[in-house]
Amino acid sequence: NKGTRKQVDKLTTEFGVSAKEVTDLRARGMGWGEIRHALAISRAAGQPMTEVLKLRDSGMGWGKVAKHYGFKMGDMDRPQVLDTDGAGDDKRNHFHNCLVTLVKHMRHDL
Repeated sequence: NKGTRKQVDKLTTEFGVSAKEVTDLRARGMGWGEIRHALAISRAAGQPMTEVLKLRDSGMGWGKVAKHYGFKMGDMDRPQVLDTDGAGDDKRNHFHNCLVTLVKHMRHDL
């Protein structure tokens, strides 16, 4: 499916993961937004996806999973799933900068 391929390509590029990782998450029944949340939390927290999914599978919502790792989902500026304005690179750079700032604040608080 062309639409699926486009979404997989966007997520692999944005998060630097393999297409298999994205398609495996999709095969678990996760929507594109859930996959984005999982990848963002995994990357921001520096935790393997398996650990993030364990928390989610235990019944925690995405916000609680993020809080478990010391941040809020709203702290991250997540680019839209569909990039219709052609500004994907700018959004990814902004997202990366937000993550760097978040990690610096987390380290400062330790």
